[in-house]
Formats: sequence, C-alpha cells, structure tokens
Amino acid sequence: MKILSIFLLVFSFFLFVASGFLYYIFITPVNSFELYSSAIVTNETGIGVDLNSSALTFGMIGQGGSSLRKVILTNDHPFPLMIKVKSFGSISSILSYNSFTYLPPHSNVSVPITAFSPYESTGLYEGKVTFELLHTVNNQDD
Repeated sequence: MKILSIFLLVFSFFLFVASGFLYYIFITPVNSFELYSSAIVTNETGIGVDLNSSALTFGMIGQGGSSLRKVILTNDHPFPLMIKVKSFGSISSILSYNSFTYLPPHSNVSVPITAFSPYESTGLYEGKVTFELLHTVNNQDD
C-alpha cells in the first residue's frame, strides 16, 4: 500500500511538471508585436491612402466604405505557428479579421485586416493591433 502511495505521488508530480511545461510551450508566444492602427471616417467622397510600413493605417474612408490592409508574416522555424490577432481601442469597433491564422513552417502568410466605416458617425478611430505567434500542434494543409 505504501509503494502504491509513493508511486501515485511521483506520478502526480510528473503530471504537474509535464502540464506546466506544455502550458509554457503552447501558450507562451514564440514572438509578438503590435502596430499602431488608425482610420479617419469622413462624409466626403474620395479615397485616402496612407502607405506606412511601421503602422497599420487605413487612411480616409468614406461613410459606408471600407479599406483593406494585409500584414505579411514569416515563419522561419521548422514547426508550424498559429497567429493570434487582437485589436484594442476605438479602431476595434470597425476592424474585421480572422482571430487565428495557421502559418506552416518555413513560409509566409498574408493576414488581411479590413476597416469598415460606419454610416452613422465620422471621426478618427485609433488603437493598436497585436500579433502573437504561438506554437501549434495542428498540421493543416495550405
């Protein structure tokens, strides 16, 4: 009976350590970064373009219009990654994107983010968009 108790204690400790290791490996991002993001919603017609490589800017968008930007991410690792995208600030209310995108090993992926301007209001929408590159166990086909 005592041997069984010792075995169960050791086994429980092993499971605890293994779960902590797996949590660290699969939850802790391999890499992460954030981009300032902004859009100006206006009631004027026309196209406003803002090309910026250090921020995710959508320029001027007419009411009811939209603007698309693509962020290209590269995976130089021999294992697949999952890209987790989140947005913060007033810009969040007008952005549309996939929260998770699969990124195969040694490849690039383009993550589309669209700003849809509301019909009922104008003004500056701003905030930040974060990208976390996470370990994944999924082996999805492209």
